[in-house]
Amino acid sequence: MTLSASSLAKIFEVIKAHRNIRSIRIHTKAISYNPQLIIDERKLELLSAADVRLVFHLTHPYEVCDDVKEAIAKIRKAGIRCYNQFPILRQINDHHVVLIRHLEQLDQLGIRNLSIFIPDPINFSAPFRINLARLIGIIERINWFSPSWINSTRFVMDTMVGKVRREDMAEYDLNAGVATFKRDGKSVAYPDFPAELDVPGNLEIMLWRDNVSLI
Repeated sequence: MTLSASSLAKIFEVIKAHRNIRSIRIHTKAISYNPQLIIDERKLELLSAADVRLVFHLTHPYEVCDDVKEAIAKIRKAGIRCYNQFPILRQINDHHVVLIRHLEQLDQLGIRNLSIFIPDPINFSAPFRINLARLIGIIERINWFSPSWINSTRFVMDTMVGKVRREDMAEYDLNAGVATFKRDGKSVAYPDFPAELDVPGNLEIMLWRDNVSLI
């Protein structure tokens, strides 16, 4: 979305020339750091004409300030379908109250949240990862304490066999710290994050602007 309208027009022209491409999806973080990049009148016309699905990466409810809300309203008024996906990050949004607050706000803005991603077990991701047992607890609380249009969002992780969900977990060896996921007849071992290193975020800090209560 940092490209000029003329550049986007050329890209859309090439993409739409391929008959086997059924839809165009653009992912962007620009909505949170520079919403003016998106709500350029010419860009909105192009996005609408190309029937683009616009996917934001809003991670925390405090990212959605008044400027962002106004931009989203203009985008939706232009007839552009809006979605969102984001990661669950330790000590940033790793509490069901924060996640429910975020998902409810997105819903009120007319944005459908597609997925909440679990950080991959790769180099340098340790500061953000959480233990699978705690993750399952967060998922259950979201299911218990939010309406269906909120808790229908997917918790997923990327693996060598494709995206998998909690429902795809075939085994979970707490002692070995390894979970096994299966998809399409294929298995993948997922090294869990050590529970002793998983220090949850402080809800009063993560939602410091609000008076929050634990559910």
